[in-house]
Amino acid sequence: MTSTTTDRTAAARMIDAFQAGVPDPDLCLPDATAWHNFDEVDLAIADSFAMISAILGVVPDFRFDDRRHHQAGEGVSVAQYTLTGTLPDGSALRIPACLVVFETDGKVRRIEEYLDMAQLAPLAALLTG
Repeated sequence: MTSTTTDRTAAARMIDAFQAGVPDPDLCLPDATAWHNFDEVDLAIADSFAMISAILGVVPDFRFDDRRHHQAGEGVSVAQYTLTGTLPDGSALRIPACLVVFETDGKVRRIEEYLDMAQLAPLAALLTG
């Protein structure tokens, strides 16, 4: 079944855009920000797409699997998913994560991603090493 923009949460649409690796200009406000619990820094959404591009450079089969999403309140939606892929050494990458998306006038203004830094460490080492 194919969902339309109107029957899918902003969180689901954001994960779709991340999986595609292409920002959707109709999805986010121009000044939308992204925040991650592991570094607690606000970034432009475009920086999140750049990060995914870098990840795909070292983990070509990087995916957002086991996706679940729901509307959490007026202008707030949540996606739970598992980041998966195969690291260059052949080991499996598996990071359960949660994305909270805040909207204004139907456009994403902020995303907050929560995941376990210990599970992220092998991927982070590839990106910084």
